[in-house]
Amino acid sequence: MLKGIITKAMIVAASFVLGLAACSSNSSSSSEGDDLSSSDMGSSSSSSYVPLSSGPGESAENPILISTEAELLAFADSVNLGRHSYMNKYYALANDIAVSSGTSWTPIGSGSRVYPVASPFSGTFDGQGHTVSGISIDSDTLYVGFFGALSGATIKNLTVEGNIQGRYAVGGIAGYAKQTIFENVHNAAIVQASSQYAGGIVGYAMGGTAISASYNSGNIQAAYSAGGVAGILDSSRLVAVFNRGSVSATKETVGGFAGTASKSSSFNDCYVAASISSDSTLKNKGNIIGSFDGTVSVSNCYYDSDKAISLSDSVATGLPSAQMTVASFATMLNASVSVWTWKSGVNDGYPGFSWME
Repeated sequence: MLKGIITKAMIVAASFVLGLAACSSNSSSSSEGDDLSSSDMGSSSSSSYVPLSSGPGESAENPILISTEAELLAFADSVNLGRHSYMNKYYALANDIAVSSGTSWTPIGSGSRVYPVASPFSGTFDGQGHTVSGISIDSDTLYVGFFGALSGATIKNLTVEGNIQGRYAVGGIAGYAKQTIFENVHNAAIVQASSQYAGGIVGYAMGGTAISASYNSGNIQAAYSAGGVAGILDSSRLVAVFNRGSVSATKETVGGFAGTASKSSSFNDCYVAASISSDSTLKNKGNIIGSFDGTVSVSNCYYDSDKAISLSDSVATGLPSAQMTVASFATMLNASVSVWTWKSGVNDGYPGFSWME
């Protein structure tokens, strides 16, 4: 059901391409659920890639700016060619970008080679508080999202809107992430996985991935393992996050934050105020986590008991909406952090973050 892959390498203007980094990397093959990593692929012989010893993109203070849909598509194409990971390179949005109606988005870091090989993005992408809207994906592959696969990347200050459908490891911001930092990100897209692992921020998070000061408001669905923030959180952590998007699974395993949590993953200073699948026949469901595998820690996390499923939840505290839509609840969440804010009329009275105002 893949409607089409838009490849616009021909639109890469020379002035934009000169800013693209010539970092050496490669990708190793991976089957569903396997580790995904990058290493040296050797230098490219293509004249389209010019190595820069200095200049735009060399620091967070001097990033390569992306200001148009054409430049965003060119950036995606350059990563997906698989020659470079863009490690230690910095990109930023200069403004909101609306992807044209009818454009089938190709995830950044999805790779242009034969499935299931991916070319993960490993640089820093700063949305600078801007939104990418109109992301439309109807795919039957894995690692599906605005970003397909990330490894050692930093994604921050970004909102994604649209409709994102894939088969395995599907997320609003990214399908797959290893050792990646997500900070101040918001998914407002509908996210669906026909098979396994759908999450608002990321479908499959592993290897020390950290998500902080971020939230999901999109509706999330998978056949197996759906989570408001992550389909699966594997050896990773959530700090100061919230979910207000409904989450459901058609087969089994659903959680307000994560469908599945495993291998010393942690959840701290967070809340869920959303409808979670209440099908009585569904296996493995929880207001916070659907299924545990290994040692998982949950600290200072809450769920809205007025919206929650009728399920005893031993890992978090249920509170009525009235107690979660007051300033004192933000104070509770700030027990070990100082990022939560509360302002009347913002976020329907639930705590949020200063960057939302």
